[in-house]
Amino acid sequence: MSVLIKTSFYDRLKVKLVGGEYIYAHGIEKCNPDPCCIHNPSEHHMRLWPQHWRADRGIMERTCPHGVGHPDPDDISNTDKIHGCDGCCRGPLHDTTEVRRQ
Repeated sequence: MSVLIKTSFYDRLKVKLVGGEYIYAHGIEKCNPDPCCIHNPSEHHMRLWPQHWRADRGIMERTCPHGVGHPDPDDISNTDKIHGCDGCCRGPLHDTTEVRRQ
């Protein structure tokens, strides 16, 4: 269930992010047809990773299987891509997961 919050600047809805976190965000009509990290993610390899809103930095992150936060590629407001990277955000060809050989 979405909850509409009226403000003097714009309307915000309570939305559930991938991974279960809730935030108040713009409505889907504000971003269609463009990619949006909340309503319309592009086909990037991190799209199923849990999302986390970093209020301290004002950015959306995707948390990789190793627990590292990576900037969401569809977050158009994020120009600061500095993060504690383990390489997962570079794509499947750059995956740093150790593979045990038998």
